[in-house]
Amino acid sequence: DIGAKLATGHEPWWWVAWIAASLTSIKFDWIFWWAGKLWGHNIIKVMSGRSKWAAKTGAAAERLARRFGGPAIFLAWFIPFIPGAIVAAFVGDVGMKLRRYMAIDLFAALVYRGLWMYLGFRIGEPAKDLVNVIARYANYFAIVMLVFIFVTSFMRARKQQQARAS
Repeated sequence: DIGAKLATGHEPWWWVAWIAASLTSIKFDWIFWWAGKLWGHNIIKVMSGRSKWAAKTGAAAERLARRFGGPAIFLAWFIPFIPGAIVAAFVGDVGMKLRRYMAIDLFAALVYRGLWMYLGFRIGEPAKDLVNVIARYANYFAIVMLVFIFVTSFMRARKQQQARAS
């Protein structure tokens, strides 16, 4: 929207909107980093459950976060099926400093928002429509993932309670 308005000359303070959009995009990301710092291995265990494949995948993701943390944070902004919250938890778990994480996250947000603003400037209204479609489906995907994690955690805890009671 801002890029499309900029193309028509109706957005003289575009750079303020660009920075504000980037900052609001990362405002809660530190919480996921912190969760990884506090409970990283337990989060991996909850996600993997009893599945050996999921445990191997979690271990591989942890190794990748340890080795390629910065690029993973950056790419999570541009590849729709890499959840940024999970990447943040992994890099928090493997010991990346919060200041470094937030600097990379802010840089990626600025590039990402700048790219969409440029597309809005070059394409106009159709770019705005594309952004709205992507945002709508990204929210559904995030909601489904959260529900899945909560349901599987609840079911696992309930089974463990029943096993202890028996």
